[in-house]
Amino acid sequence: MTHDELDPSLHAPDEHGVWVIGLDGSECANEALAWATLNAPGRAVGLQLVTAWQIPVVGAYPMASPAVMPFDDEELKAAAASEIEELAKAARDELSVPVDVAVAQGGPAAVLLEASTRGSLLIVGSRGRGGFARLMLGSTSTQCATHARVPTVVVPGAVSAPTKRIVVGFDGSANSMASLRWAIHFAAPGTAVVVTWVW
Repeated sequence: MTHDELDPSLHAPDEHGVWVIGLDGSECANEALAWATLNAPGRAVGLQLVTAWQIPVVGAYPMASPAVMPFDDEELKAAAASEIEELAKAARDELSVPVDVAVAQGGPAAVLLEASTRGSLLIVGSRGRGGFARLMLGSTSTQCATHARVPTVVVPGAVSAPTKRIVVGFDGSANSMASLRWAIHFAAPGTAVVVTWVW
């Protein structure tokens, strides 16, 4: 992100905003929700659980061109909604913050990036259901971290406690200064903010 593209919201977290969490039923996505659940208490924020659904595209033979099979749109949407509503109910039972859901048709990255424009923080797991397990980041988390106009948290694995240490890479640029300001404002009492400068 260039200086001209820097979103003003990066300068300080919106303490009355919405955290957008991407969910797809994968273990990594569920850990993203766990991170939000652990870090939301004490903050005046709401959670929006977002999932995307698509009409599957398959080929009849290995070398065949992909084809769209006759799937029922409403059934696909209902299945996605049912899964995310269960997670939302569990979050509502545990938290005292508003928890909403959004189900949209489209690619996961596109849906999450659009949803994040109405939020103050985007939270995703490092990998989704698809892709290659050996890769550290999936395509969706990479696109979100690269193109989101709000701060983005990529949760790499299992979490069991609120964040107590935030590391900020700093090089003197406007973007790194904005990142540092955001980290300081976001850090809860007792959280260490560590600034790193590499030369």
